[in-house]
Amino acid sequence: MNNHEQIEERVTLLSLFKNRNYILILLSSTFTGFAFSIFLLAETWYVVDELNNQAALGLVLAATSLPRVLFMVFGGAYADRLKGSVLMLLSNFIRSVLIAKMDILIIFGLLDVLTLILFALLFGVLDAFYWPANNTIVPALIPKEQLTRANSFLELSFRLTFISGPLIAGLLLTLGSFELVFGTVVVLLLVGAICILPLLGFETEKTRAKTTIFRELRDSFQYASKSQFLIGAMTISIMTNLIITGPGTMHSPIIVSDILEGSAFDLSLLEASFAIGMVLGALIVATWNKRRGMISVTRLILLGRRLLLLSQSTTLWQAIVVLALIGIAISIGDIPIRTLIQENTDPQMLGRVTGMLGTASRGLAPISYMITAWLLSISISIGTILLVSGLVLICTACLSFWRLRGFVSAD
Repeated sequence: MNNHEQIEERVTLLSLFKNRNYILILLSSTFTGFAFSIFLLAETWYVVDELNNQAALGLVLAATSLPRVLFMVFGGAYADRLKGSVLMLLSNFIRSVLIAKMDILIIFGLLDVLTLILFALLFGVLDAFYWPANNTIVPALIPKEQLTRANSFLELSFRLTFISGPLIAGLLLTLGSFELVFGTVVVLLLVGAICILPLLGFETEKTRAKTTIFRELRDSFQYASKSQFLIGAMTISIMTNLIITGPGTMHSPIIVSDILEGSAFDLSLLEASFAIGMVLGALIVATWNKRRGMISVTRLILLGRRLLLLSQSTTLWQAIVVLALIGIAISIGDIPIRTLIQENTDPQMLGRVTGMLGTASRGLAPISYMITAWLLSISISIGTILLVSGLVLICTACLSFWRLRGFVSAD
């Protein structure tokens, strides 16, 4: 990159952070991300420590996460009907009231497992409306040439909240109480909602024919099925989540326990290296805005090769390095895909398309876990699973170059 291009990059970056609307979106997303990650850890520890009901832990986590995945497509549909800022505001405000009521029940010792599951369910459903709305408001308020950088810093913020959120929750629980932690979640959600208030007047009203939600969802499926670009984006995203999530997540505790004979600290190092890699990937994408379709597919080959390396890792430092590289590769592909979808999708369809993509890709995570668990149960080693997964990703990339040219050539 020559001096002229470097100057242009800096000017563009400065103009992005001088955009008040973008800063407000970034702040709202950050506070909301912190609220979700702190809530997630606090509810799990409440079940284990306060209620002493480990058997219900899976139900509570499922109540939070599954509605978030399943209802995201409906959140996308409403994001196409209403202002994204209105949906984000309502999602955060209603959740703050919800968690405040839950906190009151904790104060009086009235929060049992069933009530907690109900609150977790409602929290997950409301969260499913926030993020599709967030995806629709960004391209409405940010110039097209700055979208990739804008999404990079939003992704960076999201990753940092999920790294540091549990640490903050643990610190608050150590120094304070459950009432303090859930009260903090209420404050974070309210601040996230307040950040959205100034944006209500900047977003244009969405006028569209009055049809049912299910009719609009059907239209979005038909719209996506006719676009080679969207088919490519969804195929890449779905395959990445299906193949990486289960083997990649289960690898760390298994290698620490069975191969390294390490401790919980060793496991935390592996998890941290992956998260740091994703943060570095987001920073890399913030400075690169060319041949994004090609990069998104090429990184599948890089991911495949790194899974092959991970399958052969026998020391802690090897696993740390490879997991960091995997985190980088995931970010440098996922962020351009999201930006390309925002740029190439009809604005009237954007909410539904992003919601559909989120449901399709994240909804495959439980399937990936189940397949990996089943393979492990029939005595197939995690190393073999990673080896095969890496080869499948490389084959997926090769097929994508051949069959998904409309996506590969997107820029």
